[in-house]
Amino acid sequence: MMADIAAEQEHYFTERMAACQKAWEDGNPRGASRAFDLCGMFDRGPPPWLRSAIKSQLAQLDSTGKTGRHARSGTRERDLAKHFARWDAVLEFRERKKLGELADVDYPGTWEGAYPAVSELLEGTPFAGGEDTVEKSYKLVQRLMRQGKAGRFFVG
Repeated sequence: MMADIAAEQEHYFTERMAACQKAWEDGNPRGASRAFDLCGMFDRGPPPWLRSAIKSQLAQLDSTGKTGRHARSGTRERDLAKHFARWDAVLEFRERKKLGELADVDYPGTWEGAYPAVSELLEGTPFAGGEDTVEKSYKLVQRLMRQGKAGRFFVG
């Protein structure tokens, strides 16, 4: 029984660390941060890729205290979070429409028709944007995912 728990923990650690490494390699600094936390939780030293990530971040500290590679990562991460939320809203809208949950919302049933409807639904939220903005966000996330860069949306 203890062996099963140890195997499950090892599997969890290995999977999460792989996801963290992918996020870091895709340019998301939270990947390294989360990996560092996991190493502490599991009482393990950092793997070579994480040691390298930490060293590069420390070597690139600028006068503002932010790292050179990710000096604007907060803004970039917020922008990516908005794009992802809009993309997710488009997918959820279309799925819920198919299930008949949004019968009162009129739209022509096309991807192009979903963008203005989602734009209207997002009004008053931090993710609000015009239909062009929603469409551009949707297409950006789709493109990044096709390119294997889903790790940019990694939040731990």
